[in-house]
Amino acid sequence: TDAGEFFITVTNIGIPVSVQDCARMTERGWRGLEAQHVTGEGSGLGLYIVSNVMMRHRGCLEIFPTRESDNRTEVRLVFPAKTSPP
Repeated sequence: TDAGEFFITVTNIGIPVSVQDCARMTERGWRGLEAQHVTGEGSGLGLYIVSNVMMRHRGCLEIFPTRESDNRTEVRLVFPAKTSPP
């Protein structure tokens, strides 16, 4: 990525995630309408917790909507990389 960063990407095949859902997925307790209808699992805390941990480590959580080409949703954890002093 940009200088001084690295990332880990996780992809998931499952319930489709829209652009609008991506904007809300890190809100505490939020679950998408589709997820609420398909399964009773989940409390809406997972990505909220991950997002807060990433912020405390000066990183960020990026969520990309489901791609129609392969039905995958992508979640990226972007971390600051420590650099050695010159």
